[in-house]
Amino acid sequence: MQHNHTSTIYITGTVNGTLLFGGIWTMKREAGFPVDLAVMEIHERKGLPDYAEMLADAGSVSLPAWEFDTAIKELHTVAPGASAMIMSQFASWFDTQSNGDPFHKVCQRLLAQKRKKCVMANQ
Repeated sequence: MQHNHTSTIYITGTVNGTLLFGGIWTMKREAGFPVDLAVMEIHERKGLPDYAEMLADAGSVSLPAWEFDTAIKELHTVAPGASAMIMSQFASWFDTQSNGDPFHKVCQRLLAQKRKKCVMANQ
């Protein structure tokens, strides 16, 4: 996996020493790559999918309703036991960051934060 977030899956951070990988939704949207296969690839590499990044990516488009709903359905499929917790954490993050901005703008901020970490890690 490359670390270039514009073309593929990239590292967004760590959790307890395990790498988090983002770019899952971008791969689905731009290349039609199935989310379940991306998650399987990440797990094979002993990493964790960054589901918050995936949801933010889906919600960052200017008309996010369809993409975000589709991402939630994918999340329920690939992480059925954890999807409720992930959605709760995302909602909590969103509430602290919204400042009255539109949904897609808040999602764009999260995505920018994740990508900034990626760039800093690659310098």
